[in-house]
Amino acid sequence: MFFNKKKIIASKYIIIIAIVIINIITVTGFESYLNKNFYVKASSSYFSILEPNITIMVGETDYIEIDLAADIPYKAKDLTWKTDNSGVVSVDGEGIITGISEGNAVITASMPDGSSENCSITVSGYINDEENPDKNIDETEEGDQDDYSETPPFTGLTVAKQMTIYVGGNGEWVELAYEPEDADEETITWKSSNPKVATVNDGLVIGIKSGTVRIIAMTPNNITSTCTVTVKKPQIVLEKNKAKLKVGKRVQIKAKCNPDTLPKFKSQDKSIASVTATGLVKAKKRGKTVIVVKANGVSKKFNVTIVR
Repeated sequence: MFFNKKKIIASKYIIIIAIVIINIITVTGFESYLNKNFYVKASSSYFSILEPNITIMVGETDYIEIDLAADIPYKAKDLTWKTDNSGVVSVDGEGIITGISEGNAVITASMPDGSSENCSITVSGYINDEENPDKNIDETEEGDQDDYSETPPFTGLTVAKQMTIYVGGNGEWVELAYEPEDADEETITWKSSNPKVATVNDGLVIGIKSGTVRIIAMTPNNITSTCTVTVKKPQIVLEKNKAKLKVGKRVQIKAKCNPDTLPKFKSQDKSIASVTATGLVKAKKRGKTVIVVKANGVSKKFNVTIVR
């Protein structure tokens, strides 16, 4: 039996090429299948949505609250927001949603690393629908329908762009301006993007823990304005933290507390130096001691050296 060597070699090449093509198709096809059917954005370890299911009415505005993890490379402003059904609900760059028509939609919040969290929105019922007043469902907790016709509707609303507060204390009021002047300020509603960081009640913000939060003011006719609030841990700032005195001499400790409060003073050794309730230190005998300054759960040390 005779074999054509050229044909055999050609056949081997054809087989090799075929195997390569099959492998390419198999691998790329399988990867495409994986990408199409199995790729899902990972849930984020940087933040979470506090209310994954929200129900609002057509014409109503609300806010999707988030909880940022501590010590992360991103801030709330780095989030991007997207709705999968803009005909049902819209969302802006700060997570404020507005009901457009009855139905369901999913709002997705994403971090720059690609991780994301979802919030399911149900839009049901109507609010302030002039064309279909019989469909309006705008009632107070007592069951009486809200009526804002006695005062003019809001045409403008502005709050301070940003503010800094401290954990504890009596809180800080958000600066507020609105138009017209005779609109009813009491009908403005307030909401915190993260009540675990700061709460808000009628514009009074109280810090709960350090972090950044957005405070949203909303009028009955859905005009909104947002204030970015930075919450810091309580601080005590001393003008100076040590003094050298001769026996019989005095020095006043000057301390500024955030949040603002009166500090308490205590000498670790009253036989060397005493201190009054207002922070006036008196040198008694030679030696060294520490005056402890306390306020809002934090403390600072004022070192005293007494010489003859």
